[in-house]
Amino acid sequence: LLFSGKLSGLPADSVGLRVGLWENALERIAERPLLGWGSGSALVLIRESDVPGGLKHYHNLYLKLAAELGLVGVGLFALWSALAVKAAVHAWRERYTDFDYLLFLAATLAIFLIVSSFQIRHDDERGQYLLILLGALALTHRLRRRQPTEPRAQSGRSV
Repeated sequence: LLFSGKLSGLPADSVGLRVGLWENALERIAERPLLGWGSGSALVLIRESDVPGGLKHYHNLYLKLAAELGLVGVGLFALWSALAVKAAVHAWRERYTDFDYLLFLAATLAIFLIVSSFQIRHDDERGQYLLILLGALALTHRLRRRQPTEPRAQSGRSV
């Protein structure tokens, strides 16, 4: 049923409700694509929709950002993510951090970006705890920057 394009016939289960929310978000994004409806507007947009279940968020960070902040907000989020990756790689290349730490940060960011497609809420305690954890990791990295790690053993390949 999902792949037939007939979204109105989906059951009111977890998948059906999410698809209904996402369809609503896409409609709202199409109405104001550049700047969106304003920060924090998702709850009002969902309440005004015909999506059942009394849901309070879109269950998708990217659609939430696009609906609330438009393409400008999505672009800024993408820029923030890219700069975080660039800073981590730069720190590893300059030997301010170990490869294990870089790998951990990359895996954490990847999980964060994937899970954000389906569930995570950044405007409640759980999401805020995750953002605080990521911020603490960044601060730890910043504090460690003052002392380079030991020189790496040459593996015969250039980085």
